Formats: sequence, C-alpha cells, structure tokens
Amino acid sequence: MKVIYVTSGIRKPFAFIDHSVIQAMKKLGLEVRVMHPGRHFQQRWERLRKKQNPDFLLTMLGERLTAENLQLIESFSFPKAIWYTDDPYAIDRSLQTCHLFDWVFTNESEALPVYQKSCKGRIVHLPLAAHPLVYKPLKKVPSLFRSQIAMVGSAFQNRFAVVEKISPCLKKYRTRLIGPGWDRLSASSSFLLRGGWIKPEEVCQYYNGAKIVLNIHRAFDDPYLKQNRHRIGAQTPNNRLFEIAACASFQIIDAREDLRKFYDPDREIAVCRSLEDLKEKIAFYLPREQLRKKMAFLAYQRTIREHLYEHRIQVIVRHILKNR
Repeated sequence: MKVIYVTSGIRKPFAFIDHSVIQAMKKLGLEVRVMHPGRHFQQRWERLRKKQNPDFLLTMLGERLTAENLQLIESFSFPKAIWYTDDPYAIDRSLQTCHLFDWVFTNESEALPVYQKSCKGRIVHLPLAAHPLVYKPLKKVPSLFRSQIAMVGSAFQNRFAVVEKISPCLKKYRTRLIGPGWDRLSASSSFLLRGGWIKPEEVCQYYNGAKIVLNIHRAFDDPYLKQNRHRIGAQTPNNRLFEIAACASFQIIDAREDLRKFYDPDREIAVCRSLEDLKEKIAFYLPREQLRKKMAFLAYQRTIREHLYEHRIQVIVRHILKNR
C-alpha cells in the first residue's frame, strides 16, 4: 500500500512519535511518502502526485496545518485519516480540523463521543504505543542512570503535588526526578534531578536503571495548554505505560479505567489508587525483586505482542481497508 504521512510539525515530543509511526509503516511493508505542514506542503504534493497514487493519507495531530494545507487535504479523493495523540489536553484544537477527515483516531476513549458529535468520519480509539528499537531491556546501565525510584516527565501541577505530598517517603530512597520543573520542589535537594528535555534513548536508560518507575498521569484539567474547555476526562493511560513496559522495567501507575484493556492490573502492572496506596506499594514492592521482575517481564511480553507502533498501524490499515 502507498501512504502519504503528514507529520505533526512539532519537535517535542511529537517528532519521536512521527519517527516511530514512519518506521512502523515501513516495517509493515507500506510505501511511505512524508509531507510536513507549512508553506512547502503544496509543492511537495505536486511532486508526489506524479510518482504515485496514494491509497490513503495519515496525518499526525494536524495542529500545524495551515488553512491552505487543510484546503488541499480536503480536495483529496482518497481516504484521509488523522491520529490525535494529545487528547484530551489539546482537544479544542483537534475539533477545529476533525471534520475534514474520513477517519479520526484518538488516543483518549473519553474523546470518542465528542468527535462523534463533531465529525462526519468514523471515530476509533487508538492509544499510543512503544518503539521497541528505542525502548528495550538493557544488559548494563551506567551508575548515572541507576536509582531505587525514578519518575520521568514534566512537573505538571498534579504530578508536582503528588511528589510534594509523598516526598517524606521518597526521600528515604535513591529517587531520581527527570524532566522540567522539579527544581521547584521544597525538598529538591533530597532528590537526584535531571532537568530539561530528555532524549528517548536516555529515558530508556533511566527506566532500565530504576527498581521502580513511577508513572503519574497529567490531570485531564491541567492548566498548561488550556485547550480542554469542555473538561473532557482522561481514562486512557499514557504512552509511558507502554514504553516502560517495553524496557521490562517495573512501574507503579496511577489508576485509569482503560488500563485493564491493555494489561492485567496488579499482575502485569502495579496500580495505585491513592497517595497512601502509592506509598504502601513502594514499600511493598521495593524489597521484592523477584516479584517486580516477574510482573515487569509479563508486561514486557504483552507489549511486544500487542502494544508496538506496528500494531497500531495495523489497526489503522485494517479499518481503512474494511470500509473503502
């Protein structure tokens, strides 16, 4: 199949997702031609149309598409799909473009009824995934990346509050906090901090080097983007769920309803349902190395079977082919 893939046009973190999707499509044998949103979009299309007749178009996010880009996409006669991977946090923007596509894939199940009311196309829930050539088990990890507890991600408001409240617990252990904003913690000197944006290859080492990886979701009403004015909830786990599992690393994740669609809670993935529960699970699992390894390996096996980007692209292709 011949595919036109339109990238997000956003460097962090979506350039990595773009790369993962493109590599997955190529691995599946799809003939991929890449276009980028912006002023050269029309010129690129004019060159591509002379070489091939695409079977479908897949766009990532669509946030950076100009009015001219969108007008051109609307004129295409072949199937057009878009994958929104920042719902519900940026859903206000997504609702401005979803009506132009025959297929709308969203990472968030709570967004499904919203798109069904606003779009003419078919709506499908499609979470993110793992890139197994980047997120993978490592035999050796330098001491710089080792810890008892690690958490990777920006210090969003609710995530910051969780760490502040359980800092007396976390200070007992060798705890690493990786990402922007953690230096604002009142007890920041008690933790090993790595600020700024971290490359995925480096994140993989932090995951592999930790005995426990904490995976605390951003709240659905986080004020950072201010692009969820209808306060759409969030029940689908984030991409870190799959990436940590792809490293065969043990994680404790805060509960989201959709988790059980992808893993067996407390058999493959440890789940916390309150701050007290989180502290108790840290204390319970940290000394139980064999149990941690067993759960992490089960989650790893499930990820390799079901939760790679190749699996997500297969879903997209299957839906488009079924309804052509």
